[in-house]
Amino acid sequence: LIELIITVIVTIANVVKYSQFVNDEDCQGKDVCIGPIIKYCVFDAFFGILCSVLLFIGARMRHRCLLIFWILITLGCSIKYLYVFFVSDWTSLEDWVSISYLLFYTAVTLVVVAFTKECGTTSGGVVHDYRAPPAY
Repeated sequence: LIELIITVIVTIANVVKYSQFVNDEDCQGKDVCIGPIIKYCVFDAFFGILCSVLLFIGARMRHRCLLIFWILITLGCSIKYLYVFFVSDWTSLEDWVSISYLLFYTAVTLVVVAFTKECGTTSGGVVHDYRAPPAY
């Protein structure tokens, strides 16, 4: 749910930010220049919302395939953040936003991997059993 809210907020902020910096030469007399809207709404928001729905439904239904598919999509989408992490000099605000996204997705992925492993067991999430020790 948090991922869905973050995706919606960042998408709206990106569209507003980049729609102000559109050149007139790029639009060439069009009433509405939708380049930034397509880039940020379709690509970033679509994958963010898709991942949010996969994570929510996969966790709710304890469906391992949906959770593994979420992990794969998240790793694919995190390539650009990994690129910024390794190549950038970390001086601009956008670098720090990418690094923050990378940290967030890394933490969530670790939780999802642990939950996926727990979904595969039949113990129902019980780590330690408080039975009496076996008799000798």
